[in-house]
Amino acid sequence: MRLRNLTRKILCAAVMLAAASAVSAQNVVKVGMVGEFSGPFAQYGQQILGGMKAYMKIHGDTVAGKKIEIVQKDTGGPAPDVAKRLAQELITRDKVQFLTGIIWTPNANAIAPLSAEAKIPLVIMNAAGAGTSFKAGVTARF
Repeated sequence: MRLRNLTRKILCAAVMLAAASAVSAQNVVKVGMVGEFSGPFAQYGQQILGGMKAYMKIHGDTVAGKKIEIVQKDTGGPAPDVAKRLAQELITRDKVQFLTGIIWTPNANAIAPLSAEAKIPLVIMNAAGAGTSFKAGVTARF
């Protein structure tokens, strides 16, 4: 139930921010998910992604005429250097409008400055370290 509410909030935030930004002219809102999909912590990333996909399956993957597309990257666990590199790829190569899925505080701390510099909202799923929210420009933590 909490995961469904979280997913709903993320998708609503994605649509609202996309509508207010220059990317609103596009028909796709890309959400970059940096998470754990392999290794001992794979269950966390799979549950978050599964919740997002389940919500989209039930409620549709289009909001306000914009198709929501999830682009996922696997950090394999708490690995700040890997998380930073993957977030940079999502921002520059994949052109995502949002970053989400961050589970570990070291990963969130590595990604937050990139998010702020690129002016891309960061939705933190689990990382709860003090000060992480202040390192990013627009941040939400669930």
